[in-house]
Amino acid sequence: MSDVSLINHSEFDSIQMEVLHKFEEFQQAMIDKDAKMLNSIMDEDYTLIHMSGKIQTKQEYIEDIV
Repeated sequence: MSDVSLINHSEFDSIQMEVLHKFEEFQQAMIDKDAKMLNSIMDEDYTLIHMSGKIQTKQEYIEDIV
């Protein structure tokens, strides 16, 4: 993403870069409202618990985004 700048990519190992890349894909999928991409990135057992205590399944979360 062009609006995120990390201090020193060269210190990241391959696993850290893979995690960073997947996080960037996730962010872009949310921006693009891409349900197919979100579904492929997120684990089937994903559960989100909001600060308010609201609990959402993966499907509920994706539906709220798109």
